Amino acid sequence: MHKITLGEKTYTIPFFKGRAYRTMGEVEKIYKRVSEDTDATLVVEEYDALVDWFCDAFDNQFDRDAVYDNYPADDLIKDIFALYIAMMNMSTKVLADFPIPASIPIPNQR
Repeated sequence: MHKITLGEKTYTIPFFKGRAYRTMGEVEKIYKRVSEDTDATLVVEEYDALVDWFCDAFDNQFDRDAVYDNYPADDLIKDIFALYIAMMNMSTKVLADFPIPASIPIPNQR
């Protein structure tokens, strides 16, 4: 089961569908560009393409605005790319929660 929390709402899907894999072409192009150029920055259209694909991966249970308004800015692109990489490696089962929790606890966080 995969869960995403956006603000006060939580959405779940049992698995990421093949359609998300099939439609990740734009994500692949963006990922490749920013991976190869450490000075690369995203333009608005690229942010939108990434977020739209992320919404689609969760069966469009929420829209772009819900993501932009409720997903932590520090985690958004990192988590989208983490899902993309997991799909490329056929290992999406390890991604249970979004935003993806820190692997090391952050001190003094309550």
